[in-house]
Amino acid sequence: MQFEDIYRLEVVAALEHDHELDFKDIGSTYFQKGVCPGCSERTLYIARKQPYQLKCNRLNQCQYEEKTRERYSYLFENLSERFPRTEVNPNATADAYLQRNRGFDISKMKGWYEQSRRKMKDGQWADTVRFPLCDGYWERIIDATMVTANGGDKAGIKYKMSYKGGGWVPPGMSIEQGDTVYVVEGIFHAIALILAGYKAIAAISANNFPWDTVEAHKCLKVRWIIALDDDKAGHSVIPKYRSQLLARDELAWVALAGTDRDWDDVYSSASTPMATGCARPMARSMIRPASAV
Repeated sequence: MQFEDIYRLEVVAALEHDHELDFKDIGSTYFQKGVCPGCSERTLYIARKQPYQLKCNRLNQCQYEEKTRERYSYLFENLSERFPRTEVNPNATADAYLQRNRGFDISKMKGWYEQSRRKMKDGQWADTVRFPLCDGYWERIIDATMVTANGGDKAGIKYKMSYKGGGWVPPGMSIEQGDTVYVVEGIFHAIALILAGYKAIAAISANNFPWDTVEAHKCLKVRWIIALDDDKAGHSVIPKYRSQLLARDELAWVALAGTDRDWDDVYSSASTPMATGCARPMARSMIRPASAV
């Protein structure tokens, strides 16, 4: 498909002709022995079939990582022109954005979203990817040029809707006795965890918690993982939510993705094999009991 060809053809070609990285070992499986922009050693590599993220294999000394969609951003812009919606596929632009720019397997996301349009602050209309949310929706502007036209605002909710006490849950996800459920901020963060095999709810904001869902599943001994953004706002409310969950006799743990990255960043990293052929576990090593916070 077209959006897969961007990585298979255009990103691979960009890597082959990137004189700054100057890979000396270009094989059928990996690009290796490239010049690392972080430490200047020939320790940079990337998987050829999944060329999503460049990595330095000096894990202790350097730890350099860079997404190819950021290094070669020109290949990931103007999606509305590259992949316009059609009668056959009215979600074509949204599909391209979710799979190419977010790295999601959209075959597992049938019925979760639709492509729509939103009016920008300068009067233009932009394509968006829209997710049903409570009594309305949340949507993300697709093209970077339209984000600029909107004054830098990337996303928004339906006018006058409310998600207080609620959140986004993927269609068909049920919460059963003894389940573990992650509570994250953004919908894309929740999708990353769900596609990695976890159950998750997007609270949309650090200032909101899905208490309606917690109440609807009380007495099921659900382990609620507070997995908000690892930043000042998240840290300021995590202890409060933890105390409130414990006061309700709920199980409360905390998971942090790490400074300067989100759960979809962790997902992208975990989806790319290491040079040894092993994949990193996505979240288990990052989970801490709430009492440790």
